[in-house]
Amino acid sequence: MLINMDIQYLHNFSTFNDIYKHLKEVSPFFLPPLEERVDIEEYANKLFKYAQREEAYYDGELVGLVAYYCTEGEKEAFISNVSVQQCFSHKGIATLLLNNTKNYLCKINVHKVKMEVANDKNIIEFYRKNDFYLDREIDYTKFMMVSYLDCPKPLVSIICLVFNHKAYIRQCLDGFIMQKVDFPIEVLIHDDASTDGSKKILCEYEEKYPKLFKPIYQTINQYSKGIPVSYTYQYPRCLGKYVAVCEGDDYWTDPLKLQKQVNILESDKNIGFVYSKFQLVNLDNMLIENSSTVSNQLSHSKTGYLLPSLLRNNFPQTLTVMFKKELLANFDKYYSYGYDWPLFIHICGKCKSVFLKDVTGCYRINPNGMMASGTLKDVDNGGFTTLNGAFRAYLCGEYKAASILDKLKINVYMYYRLSKGDIKDSVELENCVKSRLLYQLMRRMTFVWAFLLKKK
Repeated sequence: MLINMDIQYLHNFSTFNDIYKHLKEVSPFFLPPLEERVDIEEYANKLFKYAQREEAYYDGELVGLVAYYCTEGEKEAFISNVSVQQCFSHKGIATLLLNNTKNYLCKINVHKVKMEVANDKNIIEFYRKNDFYLDREIDYTKFMMVSYLDCPKPLVSIICLVFNHKAYIRQCLDGFIMQKVDFPIEVLIHDDASTDGSKKILCEYEEKYPKLFKPIYQTINQYSKGIPVSYTYQYPRCLGKYVAVCEGDDYWTDPLKLQKQVNILESDKNIGFVYSKFQLVNLDNMLIENSSTVSNQLSHSKTGYLLPSLLRNNFPQTLTVMFKKELLANFDKYYSYGYDWPLFIHICGKCKSVFLKDVTGCYRINPNGMMASGTLKDVDNGGFTTLNGAFRAYLCGEYKAASILDKLKINVYMYYRLSKGDIKDSVELENCVKSRLLYQLMRRMTFVWAFLLKKK
């Protein structure tokens, strides 16, 4: 069996003939085959003359090759080829070659490297394990992936979704920059093919703060295709222990927001979710007083286990939250789309939450916001999807509840919604509920739900 000691790892050592022979051998294992996309002789000559190359040799033969283009002084590189002979696959050669590539690029002060990959689950997963993340969809057959180099590992990842937010995005980004923290952060921006000039502003900030802002610039709008953007592109590339969220038309006003919330999360391992007060503004940035949205939050917000309350009302404002990234695990098992109410139920069912009474940001009432277009199918059924998934998860024992009273409230609430017939898969859910000891009690005491649901 081959061991790594038998492999020689070299830089720019190969000849044209070495590269040509190697590409001919590996061509059938590309998707689609390499020779169907390029003239291999011309491609080998181009790599030999112009590309930087990390190479793996065994017994004098080129068995692995990563070829990439970069110019010293530029901040971005592009990988053109990653290939390993089939008989040498699954031995860690490609991973070592990619690491050598990143090490070389760091030495010449390159901050990120991109590459095109086939739309294949196994290929994408391999590159994700090597710290590459989906950058944008090129077409239905391939994606662009990106890896950021020489950046300190962040404690907090900030998720920011942008679509035609030119008028507001500077205020949002400045709210990230002004944060006073004693730990590293990263800002993960997803621009969903904006057409109003938002991208130009984002590029300006990326150029000025290359180690802070990590944007994705889509050329094809993903939201209109029914793709859950945060779950597909954003959460998988979070490197932080904690995640904060703020969309491009909202903004933070408290420079200590992140520091306060991290301090709370670090103080108790049972706390996994922190949210705060907020204010409403209109499109002209004028404060909206006496808002029912703010009143709704204040009337429900509390510290402790939020699941029973969240099943009735979605009151945490997304721009104020911070949560443990590990609590995202298995989120897509129950929910089709990644908007905030299902996410909060998923997270808060597994941990204690803390309500921070400080105002940390402003939510903008925007009729043209992310959820206003109505292009995402089943948005109107979001409540059904949320409750259905949460109930299943609770019945499977995956959600915690603070007390017997909380468990009783959840059970009663389930029975109440089922009795109204307004939940999908009600037969399946009712069969699950029937197996619980409280089911008969709830059937005989239908008045109980009204009393318990008024309690927090």
